[in-house]
Amino acid sequence: PNAFTLVQAQATLTTLSPSSVYVGQGALQLAINGRDFLSQSSVLVNNVPVTTEFVSATQMRATVAAQAAPGNLLVKVRTPDPLNAGQYLTSNELVLPVVTAQLALAPATATIIKGAARTFTLTVPFSAPVGGSSFNLVSSIPGVAAVPATVLVPEGQNSASFQLTASEVGNTAITVSKPGMGSAQAQVTVVPPPTLTLTPNSLMLGVGRTAELTVTSSVNAGPEGLVVALASSSPATASVPASVTIAAGARTATATVTTAALGSTTITADAAEYISGSAAVSVRPVSLNLASGVVVAPTL
Repeated sequence: PNAFTLVQAQATLTTLSPSSVYVGQGALQLAINGRDFLSQSSVLVNNVPVTTEFVSATQMRATVAAQAAPGNLLVKVRTPDPLNAGQYLTSNELVLPVVTAQLALAPATATIIKGAARTFTLTVPFSAPVGGSSFNLVSSIPGVAAVPATVLVPEGQNSASFQLTASEVGNTAITVSKPGMGSAQAQVTVVPPPTLTLTPNSLMLGVGRTAELTVTSSVNAGPEGLVVALASSSPATASVPASVTIAAGARTATATVTTAALGSTTITADAAEYISGSAAVSVRPVSLNLASGVVVAPTL
């Protein structure tokens, strides 16, 4: 009778997932796709066996250790040779690049009003390992804008936010870095705060009278307009609406002052990140002024 010998086909690798790893990423699970894998097959990285999980004849998983420097890892699969004890059948090799991680900051440029705060976001191209990952922060001119010394990306996340505080008019660069990774920068310009003014800045009215105040911004209102809060220090003397809105692209709006009792009050106009404006209102008794020489006869 004819004798048949069953020979195991040599495993073949087609793709790796992920297709690259990052310096500082930490240990990761690598999926090896191909064909003719056996449960006895194992994965070699740079010819060193690593922890291997057989998934199916077309996929295996392997643990790749954390990498400290850029370069290339060579990945292949070996399977015991059924015809030669102690020998192996080895697959083709695939290259797994180890690349430098590039950090990113958003926004990359920002104009911030003096005295205001702004949130920035650091993004890393991989999830942080157990315990999270800390990154260094520095402002080139801390007197213009200050940031914390570090920011922590939580375990399992790939981004984190931090606050910048603008202290003085000027320019500064915010840098985030970590050894072995590509640093990122954001350019920050700190500008003086815009101002609000009220005109006229003083009014003298009688009781029960009204007058118009013009609220003016030193800069155009944004696309959603600008809501300006109004207040009277003595509402019982004279009142104003709670707010007025300067239309998008405009700089002015009007508000009505209504007097109710004798006295004085201060009307203020406020908006977030604006220097506030004010106007003084005096409410006096109503008087009648006559020209010199006019004689008024008494009534009977």
